[in-house]
Amino acid sequence: TSEFQFNPRSINSISENIKSCAKAILEADSSNFTKEDFANFRHIFNKIQDIINSVSTISINNVNQDTSIVNVEDASTENEPNNSENSQLTEVFYRDAKGLYNPDNHHLILKAGSQIRRDYIPSFSEADKAARERIKSEIGVENDGNILKTLTDYEFDSPSGAGKFVFCSNVNGRKVWKNADGMSLKELYLNETLGH
Repeated sequence: TSEFQFNPRSINSISENIKSCAKAILEADSSNFTKEDFANFRHIFNKIQDIINSVSTISINNVNQDTSIVNVEDASTENEPNNSENSQLTEVFYRDAKGLYNPDNHHLILKAGSQIRRDYIPSFSEADKAARERIKSEIGVENDGNILKTLTDYEFDSPSGAGKFVFCSNVNGRKVWKNADGMSLKELYLNETLGH
């Protein structure tokens, strides 16, 4: 099509042009999705996140060369994304958002009614924006004056992922999520090696 121009240019230039056009097409097509379009995809998205976390865990193991600790935790939490009934959840807060942290699987449930940032900062990547928009569509958000509030609970695989969703910035979730007494997850769970 006329969108792809293959004049005498470098391979890198052609590659960047293809990427740019593909992103524009994907962005235009994705604006037509509704929350219902993603209703049956949550399981797939969770599996993808589990795979990403597994790769991260393997990388951590390779760096630390101490696989025994992580493997024991992986074995106990594998295929149990919602084992919150089996553990004591810790109520935590970040800005005007409320969460429940599960120390067993290091997940954080962002509670309905949490306030999240409306605008995006320039350094927030397009991939991160797309992922955040997908989650917003899945859980629903409402405008409440100049703020956005979540309509349903959503379980993140880490406190950092939840913090990133809330404030559109890479944050250390173990530092920013704090209990009612102002103690961070890092302070509350000193011996944890996972759950960023």
